Amino acid sequence: AILQASNSIRNYNYLVKKVVFPVDIIPVISITSSSFIGMFLIYIATMAATAFGYFPNLLNIIYIIFCAYCFIIALTRFTSALTTLVPDFSQLLNIVMQLCMWFTPIVWNLDMIKGKLCIIFKAFPFTYLVEGFRQAFISS
Repeated sequence: AILQASNSIRNYNYLVKKVVFPVDIIPVISITSSSFIGMFLIYIATMAATAFGYFPNLLNIIYIIFCAYCFIIALTRFTSALTTLVPDFSQLLNIVMQLCMWFTPIVWNLDMIKGKLCIIFKAFPFTYLVEGFRQAFISS
């Protein structure tokens, strides 16, 4: 969603040039269209957990989804403007996003790392979102 929304103003440049159109809405539209698959997968995961007798914390899921939207909208407002000015920034953003996803504790647990390195990994915004979903679906 972040990569698509960052390129959205360049992809929909005909809306900006021809019609008086609020440019801030274009990345939000791209984020909304990209999030349907993710919302469907969250729904499937919730139903599967419920079918196996575990009831996830729905308030936590709603909160983390809200946090994810806020983070993605804030980030893509900046990156979409920067991508419009510097077209090669989208390639750099792609690399940075891949690095952030590899450093996010999705497959591995954050408790495996000790010391200052743990503080650095906790600083990634994706870590907060992943840990929130983990707390919602997996009881400690």
